[in-house]
Amino acid sequence: MSFQSLEDALISGISYLLKTNDPVIGRIVSAEISFKTKADLVYSLFCYSGPAANDVEKLKSLLSRCFQAEAKRNMIIHSSWSYTDHEPELVLRHKRSSKFKKGYRLSSQEIGAENLDAIAEDLNQCARDVIDFLQECFPDYSHNHFALHMEDRNG
Repeated sequence: MSFQSLEDALISGISYLLKTNDPVIGRIVSAEISFKTKADLVYSLFCYSGPAANDVEKLKSLLSRCFQAEAKRNMIIHSSWSYTDHEPELVLRHKRSSKFKKGYRLSSQEIGAENLDAIAEDLNQCARDVIDFLQECFPDYSHNHFALHMEDRNG
């Protein structure tokens, strides 16, 4: 849910920056593109809107944080997990890779529940920050308008 909140914030930004009053257009445009491409599109559309230079730098910094949060999310999603025998508050993350230069490798890492919670909170904070940033730059932007129209007209 946390990552989806961040993606939804970017999609609502895309919808707004496309200068359409129909939030479904932003969903159509962004339906089949990656997270990175959504962020790139927000950045490009924002720069095209003619913002102040310091706002461009703020957005760069914010999107960098979003990319870091997404990388942590990917670490969670693209790993295998198991419980530890000795600590109920820890889980084991298993990462498998098979590369030409290094061959098959398995690495394991103990991670505390609080670390996973922190990743979820970081994703949520990035989503809030994207929304807040757009509201600061564009007083007529309303994430609520876009959030209320999450579904397209066909259901």
